[in-house]
Amino acid sequence: MSADGLAKGGDGLGLGCLHELFDAAAERSPGAVAVRFRGRSTTYGHLRAWSDRIARSLVARSLAPGARVAVLLPNGPAFAAAVLGVLKAGAVLVPIDPCLSAERIELLFEEARPAAVVTTAEASPRVHITGASLSPFDTSPDNDRVQLPSVPSSSIAYLLFTSGSTGARKGVLTRHAGVTNLVRWVEAELELPEQSAILMRTAHVFDVWLFEFFWALGSGHRLVMAENTGTQDPTYLLRLIRDERVSGVNAVPSILRRLATEEGFTEIDHPISIISGGETLDSTLARKLLANPRVRLYNVYGPTEASIWSTMFRVIGSDLLDPIPIGMPIPPNSAYVLDPSQHVVPDGTPGELCISGVAVGAGYIDGESDHAPKFVEAIDGLEGGPFYRTNDRVRLRNDGNLVFLGRIDGHLKLNGIRVETLELERCLRLHDGVVDCAVTVKAVGDPPRDALIAYVVPADSSVTEASLRSYLVEALPSAMLQPAAFVLLPELPTLVSGKCAYADLPPPSRLPRLLDEPCQPPTSSIEKVLVDIWFDVLKVWPIGIDDDFYALGGDPLLAHDVVAAIADKVCPGVRRVVAGTLPSIRLLAAVLHPVMRSRASTSGTTFPAPEGHRNP
Repeated sequence: MSADGLAKGGDGLGLGCLHELFDAAAERSPGAVAVRFRGRSTTYGHLRAWSDRIARSLVARSLAPGARVAVLLPNGPAFAAAVLGVLKAGAVLVPIDPCLSAERIELLFEEARPAAVVTTAEASPRVHITGASLSPFDTSPDNDRVQLPSVPSSSIAYLLFTSGSTGARKGVLTRHAGVTNLVRWVEAELELPEQSAILMRTAHVFDVWLFEFFWALGSGHRLVMAENTGTQDPTYLLRLIRDERVSGVNAVPSILRRLATEEGFTEIDHPISIISGGETLDSTLARKLLANPRVRLYNVYGPTEASIWSTMFRVIGSDLLDPIPIGMPIPPNSAYVLDPSQHVVPDGTPGELCISGVAVGAGYIDGESDHAPKFVEAIDGLEGGPFYRTNDRVRLRNDGNLVFLGRIDGHLKLNGIRVETLELERCLRLHDGVVDCAVTVKAVGDPPRDALIAYVVPADSSVTEASLRSYLVEALPSAMLQPAAFVLLPELPTLVSGKCAYADLPPPSRLPRLLDEPCQPPTSSIEKVLVDIWFDVLKVWPIGIDDDFYALGGDPLLAHDVVAAIADKVCPGVRRVVAGTLPSIRLLAAVLHPVMRSRASTSGTTFPAPEGHRNP
C-alpha cells in the first residue's frame, strides 16, 4: 500500500560498480563459463584476465578519468572483454552497434567525441575513425604493471543515445550505481539457480543489452550471446533458448509475440523467466506465454534516463486483466504521480510518472534538450531526489502497483480528436484471429489527408477487413474513433529493438469501403459531383449515394471540408444551406437541388434533379 500518489520501492541493496560485480563472480568461480557464443565457451577466469589487459592498455594511454571510450565490435567474447575493460579503466563506455550504417556510426562518433575506440578492422571497414584505436586482441604485456584506478559507483558507466519525444537524439549518461542496483535486485527477486543461462539478444543501440549483459556476468551466470544479425529471428532465438537451456530472456512484446507462436515454444521443458518491457504487454500475449507452465513472466517499465528498468510486476496467469500493471519501483527508488503543477495526485488519478532515487541518471551530454527540464534535483514537498520526469502518464492502483496509460506528449490526434491507439491495439489483440497489430495515423491519398489505419497480422484467411470492423464496433465504446481502414500484412515491420516500426507501415493509396449495405452508384450529375468531392476528402472508394458520411470515416472537420468543396465547385451559397448536414449523397443532393435551381434560373443554367426526388 502507499501514500497518495507515491509508489515506494522499499529498502535498497548494496551498491558498487558493474565491473566489480563481474570480478566478484570471477573470484568465486574462475573456471565457470562466462560467455557462450556460437557453441563455444569462455570462462570467467579467462575473461577477467583479458578484460584486465584491455583496461591496462587503455590506462597506459594516459586517458583522463571519465574519458569516453567507444566499443565498436560485434557480439562475442572480444566484445565482452572490451566492455569490461573500458569500465575497469574508469572510462565511460560508448557502445556503437556495428550493424548501423557507416554514416550513422560516424555521426555518433561526432556527437560522442570518444578519446579512444576499441575495434577491429573487420568490425569497422567502412568507417573513418579519428583518434586512438585499440584492438581487443592487441594488448601489450608491457602494461601488466599498470595500476587500475579505483572507480566510485557514482561515476558515469556509459553514454547511450536514445530518441526523445521529439525524435531528436539524446546522449544519456548513466551511473554505475543505478544499474548495479537493478542487477542485484533482479537477481535477488528471481532467484535463478547458479550458472543459469541468460540470453543477450538486444542490439547495442538500446540500453537493455547492458541489463542482459550484467544480469548474467554480474551474477555468476552464463551469458548466451545471440548473433547480431539474429536478434529478431524468432526461429533462431527459440532454437538458442532450447539448445542452451536459457533461463532468462528479456524482450519487447513484439518479439515475444513471435516467439509464443513459434512451433516448439510450448515444448520448452526447463524453467524460464521472461521479462517483457519496452512496449505494452497485453493479457492475450501474457496468456500465450504462460500457456507453458515453465514460464515465469514479468512486466517491466523504464526510460533510458532511469537506469534501464525502473519498475517490475510479476504477471500471474490466474489474475490477468488489461491493462497489466508495470508494477512497483525497484528499491530503493520511489515513483510519484504528479499533476502539471508537480503536486502529488490522489491514488487512482492519472498523472505524470516521476522517478526518484539511485536509478536517476546524470543527465544529457549537451544539457536539457526540451523546454521543460526532465532531470530535477528537488521538487517541493517530495523526498528522495534527484528526480526524473518521464513524461509518461500513469495511475496508481490501491495495491501500490502502477498502470501505464501512454505518453503525455505523444497522444495522437486526428483532426483535433484524440485517438486511443493503445486501446485499439489492445482490443484487436483480444481477437482470436489476430496474431499482431499496430494502429497509427497515416497520410493517405494525393493530396494526402490523415486517416486512422489498423495494421493486422491475421492468423488465417477467415480474418477480413469487414470482420475486424464488425468486431471493433461491438467491442469498443461508440464514442471511440474507429479505424478508417484495416491493412492485412504477413508481418509488421520492426526496428532493431524488435519494436514495431510504425514509420515503415505502408499507407494505403485509398481507403476501402467497409459497409455491409450495397453500394448504390450516382444517378444524376449532382450526385456524381458529390461522390467525387467525398472521395477527395475521405479517400474512400467506392462511395454509394446512400452511404453515411461518418460511417465512411468522416468527422465534423472533414464535413466542413466537404461543404467548402461544394461551395467552391457547385454552389457558393451552400454553406448557409447544408453546413453540418451530410447524412448521405442522395439526401444531400435533394437539399442542394432547390438552391441550384434557384441559381440556374437567374443564369439560364439547368441542373437535373436527383432521381427519386420530386422537384420542390
